[in-house]
Amino acid sequence: MAKNSLFHRALFGYAKEDVHAYILAQDRKVRELSDALNALEEKFCAYQNFYASLMRVYDENLAVLREVQIRAAASEERVRTLGEVFGALSEAYRRLYQTAAEQQSALATAKLYENKATKYDELAVRMKELVLPESMQTAAAPLEPLPEVGVLPEETVIDEYCVRADAALRELLSDSRAYVSATARLQNPAPPQAGESNIG
Repeated sequence: MAKNSLFHRALFGYAKEDVHAYILAQDRKVRELSDALNALEEKFCAYQNFYASLMRVYDENLAVLREVQIRAAASEERVRTLGEVFGALSEAYRRLYQTAAEQQSALATAKLYENKATKYDELAVRMKELVLPESMQTAAAPLEPLPEVGVLPEETVIDEYCVRADAALRELLSDSRAYVSATARLQNPAPPQAGESNIG
């Protein structure tokens, strides 16, 4: 039993050296454990501060990401609306071009009639001078000349503008969709549970 005993037996109890050595050893272990605990506490505080900073940045980034997603979706909707408006304007311009072409054709025909009417008017004045006495001759106001026929731009030029504008709108729409898709693919990891700890 003496071999398993922590302290040696002395005259009036245990050996003083053994007790003293045991107390010193335990004291050293307590200091080591206390230092290790302090180091762990410092490490835990550092992780806690890092985690708090990370969560703050995560919340800020998430708010920015949501705002960007909302703006990108709104931008896509605006581009789509702009495309519809441009399509309607393009169709209206085509109808206007067609009407202008018809009016130009009618004006060209009217110019031919104007030339004939002017010649007939001159002929009627000469005949009045020959046939009617001077007291019966009345001076008719000259006809107002028709406006000159302007030149419409080539329809291919209008088509080229339409194609270029349509391509630009499609590219804008594609960019908006790609942006929305890219922001949707960004990963937003959920914060760990409050009770979890991954400190190693």
